[in-house]
Amino acid sequence: MTEANEAKLKEELEVEEEQLDEEGLKKKGYDVVLFGTGLTQSILASALARAGKSILHCDGNDFYGEKDAVMSFGSMMDWYSEKNSANA
Repeated sequence: MTEANEAKLKEELEVEEEQLDEEGLKKKGYDVVLFGTGLTQSILASALARAGKSILHCDGNDFYGEKDAVMSFGSMMDWYSEKNSANA
């Protein structure tokens, strides 16, 4: 990579950082906001991104996939314990 290309890339990254909040999300300018990370939402997010749209893909869970999620045994036991303690 030439020095000119490196300088241009560094400048672009600095501009991008100014447009992000403390969590790394864009401050404004999303074309689409999707809630949920199930199969349908994920396919839609992928298709929209390939079409050049800016996507904010959110999920209230601590894991991705909703009903299609695959968890490790340890994660599943933690989830089960949390659900049971909340219902007690």
